[in-house]
Amino acid sequence: MALAVACCLLFAPIAQAEELDQPPQAPILPAPSNVVPPSGQAPPSPEGVTPHEPSKPPSDYVPEPTPTVNVTGGVDLPLDGDRLRLDADSWRVDFENGDASVVTARGNVRATYRDFSATASTAQVDLRTKDATFSGNVVLVIDGQEIRGDEVGINLDTRQWRFESAKSTVVPERIPEYIHAPVYLSGAVITGEAGKIIHVENGGFTTCNLDHPHYFINAGSATVWTDRKLVARDTTLVALGRTILKLSRLAIPIKQLRNRTNFIPLVGQTAAEGFYMKAAYGIAAGESNSANLLIDLMSKKGVGVGVNDQYNFKTGAGNLNLYQLYDQTTDQYSLTGRLAHEQRLGTVKMNLTSDYRSHSYQYSPQSTSLLNELRFDRQRTGASTQLLLRDSLETGFGRYDRITSNLSHFQQFGEKSRGTINLDYFRSENPFFVDGATISTANSQLTSRLDYETQEKAYDWAVRYARIDDLSDEAFISSVGPQFAGTERLPELELTSTSQRLGVDLPLGLTANTGFSVGRYREDLGRVEDDRAVADISIPGQKIRLADKLDLRAGAGFRQYFYSDGAAQYSIDTALGITRTIGEKSSAALDYRYLRPRGFTPFRFDFIGKYNTLTGRFNLQETERVKLSLYSGYNFDQDTFPWQDITARMTYKPSERYLIYTSTGYDLNRSQWRSLVNQFRVRYDNDFKVDLGTRYDIVESKLASVRGQLDTPMGKLWRLRANAGYNGYTSNFDYTNVQIVRDLHCWEATLTYVNETGFWQDKGIRLNFRIKAFPLFDSFGVGQFGQRLDSSVGEVL
Repeated sequence: MALAVACCLLFAPIAQAEELDQPPQAPILPAPSNVVPPSGQAPPSPEGVTPHEPSKPPSDYVPEPTPTVNVTGGVDLPLDGDRLRLDADSWRVDFENGDASVVTARGNVRATYRDFSATASTAQVDLRTKDATFSGNVVLVIDGQEIRGDEVGINLDTRQWRFESAKSTVVPERIPEYIHAPVYLSGAVITGEAGKIIHVENGGFTTCNLDHPHYFINAGSATVWTDRKLVARDTTLVALGRTILKLSRLAIPIKQLRNRTNFIPLVGQTAAEGFYMKAAYGIAAGESNSANLLIDLMSKKGVGVGVNDQYNFKTGAGNLNLYQLYDQTTDQYSLTGRLAHEQRLGTVKMNLTSDYRSHSYQYSPQSTSLLNELRFDRQRTGASTQLLLRDSLETGFGRYDRITSNLSHFQQFGEKSRGTINLDYFRSENPFFVDGATISTANSQLTSRLDYETQEKAYDWAVRYARIDDLSDEAFISSVGPQFAGTERLPELELTSTSQRLGVDLPLGLTANTGFSVGRYREDLGRVEDDRAVADISIPGQKIRLADKLDLRAGAGFRQYFYSDGAAQYSIDTALGITRTIGEKSSAALDYRYLRPRGFTPFRFDFIGKYNTLTGRFNLQETERVKLSLYSGYNFDQDTFPWQDITARMTYKPSERYLIYTSTGYDLNRSQWRSLVNQFRVRYDNDFKVDLGTRYDIVESKLASVRGQLDTPMGKLWRLRANAGYNGYTSNFDYTNVQIVRDLHCWEATLTYVNETGFWQDKGIRLNFRIKAFPLFDSFGVGQFGQRLDSSVGEVL
């Protein structure tokens, strides 16, 4: 909640705020204790990766320890098959018609019932209405949520509760995906229902843990659906002791916080957009619906407006996003929209997605695309059914229309048998250029598959059927030939087993896998059609100890193919490996792989490659400080280039703070070196991080690429983050990002410089403010296609 309205607060340090009236008194938050919250920092990153994390959450807060509820005596009060454990210094029980009706406890009251526990000075439990009232220094813990106050009433049946003069702390452990630091709530009355909602009347909230918070949001009423959203009404933003802003309503869709960063206004400048400010304002707030108006002001592009609507009804939920911009640079309207809806129809779950983009400068300014997808899913015990319909249309440089659909059903028959049915339909309409003219052509096909499998004691058997029906335009097919490739089984019978299941004992304790299949097959829509039978036997690679620290691994296989037109082929597969252990962790090994087919097959899917290779490797890793590996090989089937490169990799780690990695290769066939790859990494306890990666082209005598990252504190409140990538072949930087972070206790400010090339030129300066408790998406160090910009420069293969 604090996140969305923090926009004015976050700009308070750089804009003079006029006091509207006397600010309400901020609440006195729980006194600190010695419990340190989780920092949210990732563990040390692997080689070549620097995690760019925002500043830590406020580290000086320590919530009050929760009183331990340890009921060892007292009484058990029966309540519908469950029991309320209640202990206290003194008791009183009132009876009605001979049955206990009201139980009153005083002094050091401790209680537990199902998923709640409580401590208080006094307690009263009405066994008739199942209402319990706790008074005096009450601490209630329910569903992991702790609430403190003067008096609480809770219905033990409905699990609804009501707190008077209450304070509550929503801790990060409860919803770690949404908050990284506690959110402090206080109010005259706080009510809730376990596992569903929390409602605050005449109260407010903050993520600042000081006695007098840097900011506080007062609300006439506020409601939190912990898994969906937060809605507040009659809100007042108080920052640095001043009333900054009053809002009649405020709605924040919690699930979308990671997807949008402009609930707090985003200010910056880029080459494409010019100077800009992007913000959002709540226009609807309710239990089942919340909507925000999006406003983007860009000096080059113009004014963009949109709406983001999140709705949640009893049997359905979804999101609707619309955005329109009159692009001044292209003199045309840009419109984007997306609908994602999920609906429950009895036992069927339906998902509808529709995505529309027209002349979007971030995708393709001269094109329009529309994607619609409808999915039905029904899951039952031993059975599942799915239906998918998808239509994709793109226009711009021609018209491209693609329709795909799939119907699949899985059915279990007892414990040992199962079957699947799949129907796939595909249709593609594309422009086709013939003699300078553009012709619209349509290709379509239907693929039908049926599989049935069952398990017997000694073997498994399966029947498979697959058929491809070409539904394309015959004139087009006759002119350019079939456009689809695939294998049809009309049908196929398959048997598989093992030597153990067949009761055959092999020497040396070896095991064997066996298989046999027969059927009629067709490729390329009838161009090749033949009957085929295959028999195979294989011995998986097994380890044999030859001597101390000397092991042999061996495996082999044989497969025979027969075809009804008289053709036949067979293949022999052999794998041998010998490993010598050196010391405790180091080793040397030789591996030989042989695969040789003989004969002829009319089918492409039966094609078998050839192997006749010997490879060797040496790994030295006795200590964590130094690790070295060497690798090479020889291909006996290659006459011109039989040797594999000698590849060398070394890692030197003198301490936990430093790591150096280097690798290169030598081409034995051409007698020349491969590129030299280096990685250098530094880590210090004060979160100082440096990663540097280089690739040097030895043949060209040129530094091919350099990539680096820096993340370092500058005093207690400032931080510098930077990354850059230099291309030695173009003598230009592919990207340069620099960010200065200012820690503002419970929030932070960032000033970012970006200069990237790629799909479009992205160059500019951005100013952003964020409340640190909320884990918004951090775009620093992320490229235009969502990739992480790290210091990796590849490997030597």
